[in-house]
Amino acid sequence: MIAYLHDPVDPDEWEFRYILLRLHDTVARIKLMRGFELPADDLKAGREKLQAELEAHPMFLKLAEDRQKRLASGEDMFSIGMRSVATKIMGWNDRQFNGVYAYFSAHAHSAPMSFMRMEHHKIDYYFPSETQTDILALSMEVAIACLRRSMLRTIDRYPERISDYHPELLAEAREADAGCPFFSVAA
Repeated sequence: MIAYLHDPVDPDEWEFRYILLRLHDTVARIKLMRGFELPADDLKAGREKLQAELEAHPMFLKLAEDRQKRLASGEDMFSIGMRSVATKIMGWNDRQFNGVYAYFSAHAHSAPMSFMRMEHHKIDYYFPSETQTDILALSMEVAIACLRRSMLRTIDRYPERISDYHPELLAEAREADAGCPFFSVAA
């Protein structure tokens, strides 16, 4: 998300992305209100206004009909799709991204992968097993790699400010990014 928000795009595309982000947020809030049987008339009116804004946007009109429907529903928050953000903007290796995303998504959504082998992996919430610490380490490694890559992309957008950064730390960050197994493209 950080890379997507900092992606240098022209004002028309940024406006399109911003409408889409607001629509996704509104749709999520409507679902929350619906879940608690609370009124959401103001949110529904806002959703209709945002959908009309989105559907009138020139970038929306250039998309395939199936993509238009998906975006207008408010279910997607990325104009170019989440995988495209990861692979095209962030430079993720496609296979690595699909693997990491599937694995972490299984845990976030309590899919079978998150609980099927608990006994085999000796899952214990008082005395974490080696598997649990390995999962945590992978989570931290992915988070650090993504934050580092986003930081480097932001720094590179403003080359006149590079002297503000400690040169050895910046060189270390670039070296770590270049050697990161998750990415197939340098930052």
